[in-house]
Amino acid sequence: MKLFGDITKVEKQDDGTLIVTGIASSETPDAKGDIVLSSTMKAAIPGYMKWGAVREMHKADTAAGTAISIDVDDEEKITKLEALVVDPVAIKKVETGVYKGFSIGGKATTKVDGEI
Repeated sequence: MKLFGDITKVEKQDDGTLIVTGIASSETPDAKGDIVLSSTMKAAIPGYMKWGAVREMHKADTAAGTAISIDVDDEEKITKLEALVVDPVAIKKVETGVYKGFSIGGKATTKVDGEI
């Protein structure tokens, strides 16, 4: 499963890195019709934040930066991510609009009527 969310804010830092903010997930169907519930995202955050790796294109060997914060908005049913991008190539791709958003990947552990 892969879900996509838009980058909503990019802040250039004095050291050349970027702080990038956007939507990591929402309760909208992905290309296969799967939905990741906000409650599932909330439960996954502590484990993810132990490492907080932000990767390029879901590749294990292409770390672009690290997560700074993740927040689940229970009312809007969205998960917001703030990340520090340190890799020069990834920075260029963000700045030029090649990278337009965040994409989460995962494997369903439970599936109920198209919702995970």
